[in-house]
Amino acid sequence: MSRTSDRFRRMAGLVVPRMQGEKLETDLGEFRRMVRDGFRAFIVFGARLQTLREGIRELEREAGAPLLVLSDLEQGVGQQVEGGTLVPSAMSLAHAIDRRSAADHDLFRHLFSLLACEARMAGVNVVLAPVADLHVNDRNPIICTRAYGSDPEEVAWFTEAQVRGLQENPVERAVLACAKHFPGHGRTEVDSHLHLPRIHESLDVLTRFDLLPFRAAARAGCRMIMLGHLLVPCLDPDRPTSRSGRVIRDLLRNEMGYEGLIITDAMNMAGAIEDVGAETACLQSFQEGCDLILHPPDPYQAVDILTAHWTLLEPRFDESWKRVQKAFDRVGPCTAGAPGAEYITEEMTRLVNGLVPRSLRVEKGQASVSGMDALVVLDEDLAPSNGRELETGFRRAYPHLAVYAPASVDVLDAEALCNREVVVALFSRISGWKGRSGLSLWREALLERIVRTARRSVVISFGCPTLLLPAREADTLIQAWWASPLAERAVVQRLCGKS
Repeated sequence: MSRTSDRFRRMAGLVVPRMQGEKLETDLGEFRRMVRDGFRAFIVFGARLQTLREGIRELEREAGAPLLVLSDLEQGVGQQVEGGTLVPSAMSLAHAIDRRSAADHDLFRHLFSLLACEARMAGVNVVLAPVADLHVNDRNPIICTRAYGSDPEEVAWFTEAQVRGLQENPVERAVLACAKHFPGHGRTEVDSHLHLPRIHESLDVLTRFDLLPFRAAARAGCRMIMLGHLLVPCLDPDRPTSRSGRVIRDLLRNEMGYEGLIITDAMNMAGAIEDVGAETACLQSFQEGCDLILHPPDPYQAVDILTAHWTLLEPRFDESWKRVQKAFDRVGPCTAGAPGAEYITEEMTRLVNGLVPRSLRVEKGQASVSGMDALVVLDEDLAPSNGRELETGFRRAYPHLAVYAPASVDVLDAEALCNREVVVALFSRISGWKGRSGLSLWREALLERIVRTARRSVVISFGCPTLLLPAREADTLIQAWWASPLAERAVVQRLCGKS
């Protein structure tokens, strides 16, 4: 069927292509063409705030109607948009907020209300958060600090509060929240970007634990739920959850009564397509009840396969399009109700600056240094900024501090730290396609040697709590939860006794 046909254009409105921010600057014409061809939703990665906002405005003029603009903003607009505010990881926030405190509850909701305002200001109207997964497997390579924790009632509380904060905000036009990754990705030991994970728990366990946060999201009126690419035999032994009618229709729609939009996780992930290929996977997901097909490898081919089965899928199209049209009506044009940047930036900065020191957790020993001799930065990601604030802050107190940065760590002899007081900072980012959340084996071995050799060792994780496992014998263990200058400054203040 022709790609200029009415059926193609209609079906294209249910497929969500990738929008890389740099291309908005270099090739806006490509996105104009996609809008003319019927695409009405995009997922944004790596944009600049003003460029994104202006680009979306131009594309909405081309479409003559609002667009759905999605983005992974689990840690705020700054996670994907240069010029936006970065907020702490979910696990960090869970340790900063006392959910028994009404004041903390209001503060938490206010933080995400501001995040929604900033998202609208940037042109984003669908925030792909909260993460409703549980952190229940230390070997999980992809969830970890993205989750609020392991207790299902606690995660449900934070999930519901985040949804309400995002969706019940003072912006004239709404932001839609998207809870993910149904029915729960926290038990896996495989990154679904790389392979299809299997979850072997019983339906009773999933019902009592993993599904609770998603029920809370639905109760809060969450407008969208994302399906994970997971094989869960107790739900469907044959198909991944993102392509399973038993999961989508029977469980999520019928048993849980969810009436909002259902979207796949990215369809370029191996967990979605490794057994049948991308086109068939997209077809099956839509046929079995998904409303939106996210980030297929080739969006045009995805629409081609759906349009080729129009006669079979027309009733499904009508069902999904009604839900999508409600979303368009709710969000309106990207420029509607966007507030000024100055207020949002100042208020979010104030809130985040207050929350970060509260989130630090001393797991063992005394959070202090008395005669610090060396700082060792073990950085799995080799990010230039990691450890910079630590070095700056510690050198004020200890001008002759020896610093072993990532570039020099590979030649570090642990014996050189014998009888010295050493602070070790651990960085390992949670990200797709990486396949693990911990340190490499040689960094783990070096960490163990440093702890055995040093006169006194203080080890801080700026990532998953499991990073500290090889350092169990250290004198002091501190969880800082996320890599950021703010977290580093909070650690310096705590250890040097300045707070």
